[in-house]
Amino acid sequence: MSKLITSKATTMATTMAIVLAAVLGTSPGAEARTRDGTARADRQAERQERRANRDANRNAERRTERRASRDAERRAERRAGRQASRDADRRAERRAGRQASRDADRRAERRAERQADRHSERRAERRASHQADRRAERRAERHAGRQAERRAERHASHRAERRADRRAERRVARVNDRVHSRQARQRSRIRDGIVGGELTRREAQRLRRDQRRIGRLQERFSSDGRITRHERRRLDRVLGRSSKRIYRAKHNDRSRGYRADQRRSYWNAGHRYTRRWH
Repeated sequence: MSKLITSKATTMATTMAIVLAAVLGTSPGAEARTRDGTARADRQAERQERRANRDANRNAERRTERRASRDAERRAERRAGRQASRDADRRAERRAGRQASRDADRRAERRAERQADRHSERRAERRASHQADRRAERRAERHAGRQAERRAERHASHRAERRADRRAERRVARVNDRVHSRQARQRSRIRDGIVGGELTRREAQRLRRDQRRIGRLQERFSSDGRITRHERRRLDRVLGRSSKRIYRAKHNDRSRGYRADQRRSYWNAGHRYTRRWH
């Protein structure tokens, strides 16, 4: 740029010198004047050229300074932008790190809470299962105890029933033996009365019918395997009546070969046979 300005100033000075030479002519004075004018023009041109160079240099310096300042500003802006971006990135990283740490802490807390809940649930389940097992064991023990008690009660009741049955059987056997022995004695007395002629045929038939009724009554009483006190007393009463009737039949005035009037006198005396069994 400075070279262009210098060439322009030189051209302008040469042109002015030519014009002056043409105007003043070619005389010695004119030549001198022309030379002086040319010299002045040259000096002026040089001054202008220096001034122009200075201005150009100043302008160039200013432009350079402005450009440098702009470049510096741009570099500073870029640097500041990069720094700001770095800071922002660092802040974002720190923020992300803090957020990640918070998230990790929260996840760890949630995981710990879930783990604690699982542990507590498992402990509760184990406790409940242990309690249920204990209750089941206690129920089983109580049930076993009750069953054992019931078995013992049933066994005791069975034994008592067996003892009672045996006692009843022995009692029935004793009663039957006593009844049979008394019946055997009464039958022998009847046979003796028939053989000795103390009993008529009708009296023997009635007394034997009494013995058959006594036998049927005994079978009916002992059919259930037990003979009560009332039944035993009834059998004793019936056997006692039968014994009394045998005695009366044998000691009345009727016998085989007696006269009819004697038999009628016996009946008229009031010794009449009565049937009482109930």
